[in-house]
Amino acid sequence: MSKRKRIIALIVGLFTLGGVGIASAGFFGHHHGRHMSAEKVKKFVDWRMDAMLSELDASDDQRAQIKGLADELFEAVKPQFEGRKATRELVMAQLTAEKPDAKALHALVDERIEAMRALAHQAVDAGVEAHGVLTPAQRTQLAELIRERHGEK
Repeated sequence: MSKRKRIIALIVGLFTLGGVGIASAGFFGHHHGRHMSAEKVKKFVDWRMDAMLSELDASDDQRAQIKGLADELFEAVKPQFEGRKATRELVMAQLTAEKPDAKALHALVDERIEAMRALAHQAVDAGVEAHGVLTPAQRTQLAELIRERHGEK
């Protein structure tokens, strides 16, 4: 399985069960070396999540609940996603400066880590809630699907 497909499977699985993959705006949205727009990423994640929920034979009510959780999480991720350009510009300014400001760069790293930590916790909370929406059989099936997609048996 390609790296891109593994990441997609991981995002979908963790998104459904409370992982933190989607919160990682650092790799979120890469496609063939370019960044995808937030709208394209959302459309793609929705498509994969719908496919996974179809494989789980999720009811309309389950789909609506999990989609609501996913939408809330995506809205929380969006500012990080949209802030990539500003972050990159700050880093590039330091890279091209006569003398980079290590303190400013460390502060930027700390700020990004704290934002990611908050998003990761929100993703876990959404996943725990999604866990309660799925039946025990669906949770087992989801775990099996994720293992298969990662080449585990």
